[in-house]
Amino acid sequence: MLLLFATANLAMHLGVMQGDAELIRQAAYLAVLLITLMMTVVGGRVIGMFTANRLGRTKPDPIPLLEGVTLASTAGVVILQLVIMLGVAIPASLIGGMMLLAALANTVRMARWGGLHSWREPLLWGLHGSYACIPLGLIMWVLALMGLIRTELAIHALTIGGMGAMMLAMMARVSLGHTGRPVRTLPGMGVALGFMLIAALVRSPVLAIFPQITHWTYTLSIIFWCVAYAIFLVHYTWPLMQARVDGQDG
Repeated sequence: MLLLFATANLAMHLGVMQGDAELIRQAAYLAVLLITLMMTVVGGRVIGMFTANRLGRTKPDPIPLLEGVTLASTAGVVILQLVIMLGVAIPASLIGGMMLLAALANTVRMARWGGLHSWREPLLWGLHGSYACIPLGLIMWVLALMGLIRTELAIHALTIGGMGAMMLAMMARVSLGHTGRPVRTLPGMGVALGFMLIAALVRSPVLAIFPQITHWTYTLSIIFWCVAYAIFLVHYTWPLMQARVDGQDG
């Protein structure tokens, strides 16, 4: 993964040096898809477990075939994007089909984690909502390959909704446990997570449907993002600057 990130980074620098905007764009797409693959791996490891532990439910046993298809198809999208970045022509139907398979597999996988039962727990539904942005972004990317929407709209579903919301939900959870504090939703964190997911919806599918309100969607998504992370900073800046409250290292 680090080698692939370094390759994408190098390609972006070469694109800048050569004035090749397309190389810069394709390298950026590769980086986004690499992080998407990481979210698929990490989300699969923890979201179902967190949900089961918090709600007192039995964690569903992974289905090996489903897990394999999910990870292989998402990794396949990354590999195809790497090949595209290297200048090899790939049929849109091939990478589009791989994206559809990855979107379907991730949707079925996520549905088994019991997200519908987590509506009372923002730290849980924030994770489920962020993971749901992975198939959303991939499906929107397929629509972009078909020429129906701009690729950037799919990118923002993956970056704002997937990355932004998942990072916020994970930081809000682990920052408590790793400082020796009880894991609970602090006041306003549900609002913060909601703002992040709304920002993603406004910036991607809503903008795709209503392109005439581009300025408003940009403005709202920026405001929602900033407010969400400001709420996090209010709660967590001071605790993260202190030693663990239980006296342990870390």
